[in-house]
Amino acid sequence: SFIYRMEKLYSEGFFEREKIDTVLVFGATNDSWANVELGNISFGTHTDAELRTVLPAICHITGRLAEIMKDGRVIYIINSGLKPEISEAVKLSAEHYGTEYIALGDINKRCNHPTVEGMRNICDAVYEYVKDSV
Repeated sequence: SFIYRMEKLYSEGFFEREKIDTVLVFGATNDSWANVELGNISFGTHTDAELRTVLPAICHITGRLAEIMKDGRVIYIINSGLKPEISEAVKLSAEHYGTEYIALGDINKRCNHPTVEGMRNICDAVYEYVKDSV
Protein backbone atom coordinates (compact mmCIF):
# COMPACT_ATOMS: atom_id res chain seq x y z
CA SER A 1 0.00 0.00 0.00
CA PHE A 2 2.96 2.38 0.54
CA ILE A 3 3.92 1.95 -3.10
CA TYR A 4 0.38 2.57 -4.33
CA ARG A 5 -0.02 5.71 -2.19
CA MET A 6 3.39 7.05 -3.26
CA GLU A 7 2.61 6.56 -6.95
CA LYS A 8 -0.82 8.14 -6.53
CA LEU A 9 0.71 11.22 -4.89
CA TYR A 10 3.37 11.38 -7.59
CA SER A 11 0.86 11.09 -10.46
CA GLU A 12 -1.28 13.83 -8.90
CA GLY A 13 1.74 16.19 -8.81
CA PHE A 14 1.98 16.27 -5.03
CA PHE A 15 5.79 16.23 -4.88
CA GLU A 16 6.12 19.11 -7.35
CA ARG A 17 3.24 21.17 -6.01
CA GLU A 18 4.22 20.84 -2.36
CA LYS A 19 8.01 21.21 -2.80
CA ILE A 20 8.78 18.34 -0.45
CA ASP A 21 12.38 18.35 0.78
CA THR A 22 12.29 15.29 3.09
CA VAL A 23 10.26 12.09 3.12
CA LEU A 24 10.22 9.87 6.19
CA VAL A 25 9.24 6.25 5.61
CA PHE A 26 8.25 4.21 8.64
CA GLY A 27 7.16 0.84 7.39
CA ALA A 28 7.49 -2.95 7.56
CA THR A 29 6.45 -3.27 11.22
CA ASN A 30 3.22 -5.08 10.45
CA ASP A 31 4.94 -7.13 7.74
CA SER A 32 7.53 -8.28 10.26
CA TRP A 33 5.25 -9.41 13.07
CA ALA A 34 2.57 -10.78 10.71
CA ASN A 35 5.15 -13.01 9.00
CA VAL A 36 4.51 -11.66 5.50
CA GLU A 37 6.64 -13.49 2.94
CA LEU A 38 10.08 -11.86 2.84
CA GLY A 39 11.17 -12.53 -0.74
CA ASN A 40 14.69 -11.57 -1.79
CA ILE A 41 16.57 -8.29 -1.78
CA SER A 42 16.76 -7.13 -5.38
CA PHE A 43 17.31 -3.83 -7.12
CA GLY A 44 15.77 -2.82 -10.43
CA THR A 45 12.47 -3.89 -11.92
CA HIS A 46 10.09 -6.00 -9.84
CA THR A 47 7.05 -8.04 -10.77
CA ASP A 48 3.72 -7.44 -9.04
CA ALA A 49 4.20 -10.76 -7.23
CA GLU A 50 7.62 -9.67 -5.93
CA LEU A 51 6.18 -6.38 -4.69
CA ARG A 52 3.76 -8.34 -2.51
CA THR A 53 6.79 -9.58 -0.56
CA VAL A 54 8.63 -7.43 1.95
CA LEU A 55 12.24 -7.16 0.81
CA PRO A 56 11.63 -6.35 -2.88
CA ALA A 57 8.96 -3.82 -1.83
CA ILE A 58 11.46 -2.09 0.47
CA CYS A 59 14.02 -1.95 -2.34
CA HIS A 60 11.41 -0.66 -4.77
CA ILE A 61 10.01 2.11 -2.60
CA THR A 62 13.48 3.25 -1.58
CA GLY A 63 14.65 3.41 -5.19
CA ARG A 64 11.49 5.09 -6.44
CA LEU A 65 11.55 7.71 -3.70
CA ALA A 66 15.24 8.38 -4.40
CA GLU A 67 14.26 8.99 -8.03
CA ILE A 68 11.30 11.22 -7.14
CA MET A 69 13.23 13.09 -4.44
CA LYS A 70 16.45 13.63 -6.38
CA ASP A 71 16.83 17.09 -4.80
CA GLY A 72 15.65 16.03 -1.34
CA ARG A 73 16.11 13.49 1.39
CA VAL A 74 14.58 10.07 1.88
CA ILE A 75 14.96 8.77 5.44
CA TYR A 76 13.65 5.30 6.31
CA ILE A 77 12.93 4.75 10.00
CA ILE A 78 13.79 1.21 11.03
CA ASN A 79 11.59 0.14 13.93
CA SER A 80 13.09 -1.85 16.78
CA GLY A 81 12.21 -5.52 16.93
CA LEU A 82 11.93 -6.12 13.18
CA LYS A 83 13.15 -9.33 11.63
CA PRO A 84 16.87 -8.87 10.93
CA GLU A 85 16.33 -9.50 7.20
CA ILE A 86 14.01 -6.50 7.02
CA SER A 87 16.39 -4.15 8.82
CA GLU A 88 19.22 -5.34 6.59
CA ALA A 89 17.15 -4.74 3.44
CA VAL A 90 16.50 -1.14 4.48
CA LYS A 91 20.20 -0.56 5.15
CA LEU A 92 21.31 -2.15 1.87
CA SER A 93 18.66 -0.22 -0.08
CA ALA A 94 19.76 3.03 1.51
CA GLU A 95 23.36 2.31 0.60
CA HIS A 96 22.43 1.28 -2.95
CA TYR A 97 20.18 4.27 -3.68
CA GLY A 98 21.99 6.92 -1.63
CA THR A 99 19.19 7.45 0.87
CA GLU A 100 19.33 7.47 4.67
CA TYR A 101 17.98 5.48 7.58
CA ILE A 102 17.50 5.82 11.30
CA ALA A 103 17.64 2.59 13.31
CA LEU A 104 15.52 3.04 16.42
CA GLY A 105 16.65 1.68 19.74
CA ASP A 106 14.12 0.16 22.09
CA ILE A 107 10.95 2.20 22.06
CA ASN A 108 7.92 1.80 24.27
CA LYS A 109 5.38 -0.47 22.55
CA ARG A 110 2.12 -2.25 23.17
CA CYS A 111 1.13 -5.10 20.84
CA ASN A 112 4.16 -4.29 18.67
CA HIS A 113 3.00 -0.70 18.05
CA PRO A 114 4.38 2.44 19.69
CA THR A 115 2.53 3.80 22.71
CA VAL A 116 2.29 7.55 23.30
CA GLU A 117 5.66 7.30 25.04
CA GLY A 118 6.97 5.27 22.11
CA MET A 119 5.84 8.00 19.72
CA ARG A 120 7.87 10.46 21.80
CA ASN A 121 10.84 8.05 21.58
CA ILE A 122 10.49 8.05 17.79
CA CYS A 123 10.14 11.84 17.64
CA ASP A 124 13.25 12.28 19.76
CA ALA A 125 15.27 9.85 17.62
CA VAL A 126 14.24 11.55 14.39
CA TYR A 127 14.91 15.00 15.84
CA GLU A 128 18.38 13.94 17.01
CA TYR A 129 19.13 12.61 13.55
CA VAL A 130 17.99 15.68 11.58
CA LYS A 131 18.55 18.55 14.03
CA ASP A 132 21.88 19.66 12.58
CA SER A 133 20.50 19.78 9.04
CA VAL A 134 17.41 21.92 9.62
